[in-house]
Parts: sequence; C-alpha cells; structure tokens
Amino acid sequence: CQCIFVVVIGIQDDPELVREALPSYLLLLDSMVDSSPDSVATLSAAAQLYAAYGAAMVDDPERAKILTRRARSYGSRALCAAERNACDLDGRDFDSYIEAIYSVNEADVEALYSYSLSSLAYIRSNSDDFKALADLPKIEAALNHIMTLEPGDLASSTCMYLGVLNTLRPAALGGNPEAGRQWFEKGIELSEGKDLSIKVEYARGY
Repeated sequence: CQCIFVVVIGIQDDPELVREALPSYLLLLDSMVDSSPDSVATLSAAAQLYAAYGAAMVDDPERAKILTRRARSYGSRALCAAERNACDLDGRDFDSYIEAIYSVNEADVEALYSYSLSSLAYIRSNSDDFKALADLPKIEAALNHIMTLEPGDLASSTCMYLGVLNTLRPAALGGNPEAGRQWFEKGIELSEGKDLSIKVEYARGY
C-alpha cells in the first residue's frame, strides 16, 4: 500500500490532485483493515497515511483531530499485533510504558515507527490539550528506541519527528529547540538533502 502511495506522489506535480485523491485511498485502507484486522502491514500503512493526511493536508483543526485520532488507533493496533507486550499502552505509567516499548525488536521496527508517527500527529493536532502534551516524553522514548534498532530507510524521517517533538513546545514549557535543530540536521544529512519534508518541518518548527 505504502509503495503505491509513494509512487503516486513521486509522479505527480499537482499537490491538489493528490490531496483530492487521498480520501479514497484512506477509505480503501479502512476496508482492508476491516478484512485483515490483525495485519501489521495494513494497520501500519493506515496509521501512517491517516497521520500524514490529518497533519499536513487538512486545514480544519477539528477534522485534523478526528483523522489523527484514527491514525493513533491504527498505530496502536499495529504495534500490539506485532508485539503483544506492547498492547494497551494508554494509561500505563512511564516505567511500564518504557518496558513495553523496549520489548520491540528490529523485526517490528515498522510497527513501532507507525505507532510513534501516528501518536505524534495526534499530539500535534491536540497541542492545546495539556493531557495530550503530557505524552510527549513517551513518544520521544519510542522514537529514540527506533534509532537504536537500525531503522534503515526510516532513520531520516525518525530524526525529523524527533525534531518536531523537541520544537513542538517552547523551551519555557519543556521543549528543547536546540536538540530539535540537531535532529533536523541529522535527518537532512541522512537523506542527503533529498527529503524536502524535513527541511519544511525544520523551517516550521525551529
């Protein structure tokens, strides 16, 4: 699913056409999840695309919250399907959460990435909710763990999301803009400057 999406984006020079076409693809992913509710690959694809669409292509803040909530649900389900020790993460205390996250190994890095990305998209869409913001240290720990698992092609975008996470709040509220800058620059380096989304988020966040 994700490969088709990447190819479509790559051959299009009209962002509006892509924006208009994506809802049909989201509905297709919903039906695929319904048919294969325990498929890690399908759940991960749905989580990532809902997160990307809700965070980047929707102007209505309330719609963004709805879409990223679904993304987070799919991401949590993907991670649970991949690693049973990482089920039911909501409501866990920090130590229990970290233990569950660190039980995820290299084989399931894609599921952990989908969970982390979708959770961060949800938090970003709910940045006016202090309860949502309180989960930022947990998602940072998950993203940091991804970087220890030899994530391959996921490394540069993981760096970008760590940059986003550290610049989501001002320093006075616990953010770390300088750490964010370092993550953005590492992501640009790893992508050899080819992933323009990292540069966009760098400018937007830092």
